[in-house]
Amino acid sequence: MNKEKLFYPGFTLLEMGAVVVVISIIGVGIIMTFQSIMGAYRMDIIRQDIRHYGNTVIREISERIRKAEKVEFSSYLGFAKIELWEDASNPTPSHIIKANEEEGILINYDPLLDGELRFPARGELRENEQYKVKLESFTTYQETEPPNRPSLSKVKRATRYIDLVLSMKPEVNPNIIVDKEEFRFNRNIFIANQFLAEYN
Repeated sequence: MNKEKLFYPGFTLLEMGAVVVVISIIGVGIIMTFQSIMGAYRMDIIRQDIRHYGNTVIREISERIRKAEKVEFSSYLGFAKIELWEDASNPTPSHIIKANEEEGILINYDPLLDGELRFPARGELRENEQYKVKLESFTTYQETEPPNRPSLSKVKRATRYIDLVLSMKPEVNPNIIVDKEEFRFNRNIFIANQFLAEYN
């Protein structure tokens, strides 16, 4: 009876080492790609929070200025200060809008929307300062009057511009310097009561 000798080739040590190296390279590539996708996704969440905050602040301030009977603009600690009167005959303002770097824009020392609109410095990836959100500037100004259009001077004096700048800076790796990303929100507001007051 003939017995055939079976031969099973198998892997050599060199071939097995090459396979391990290739699989390791592919694995590292997948992990790095996944981390970069997750990092971009998390940054998009922070950007979305910043845009929501900035747009809501500008809209809310604009509405309050339009409805006020009297408005005064000044500055406080390097940021704009807006005083609003619901009743112009009252000696004290009904609402005071200020800003600071830690809490963002405040109305009567509370966040806007009845205390619900919080500054986006806290949240996912911001608790341990991996990403730092900062209030860069909050200003109001009037456009300079064009010398060749004096008929528009009253309209110009009754128009106010609000400019809000927020920034986001990744601080995940302290050894890598990353430029901060800035977000600008602005709006011009025509104050009808101020315009009409010039005719009285």
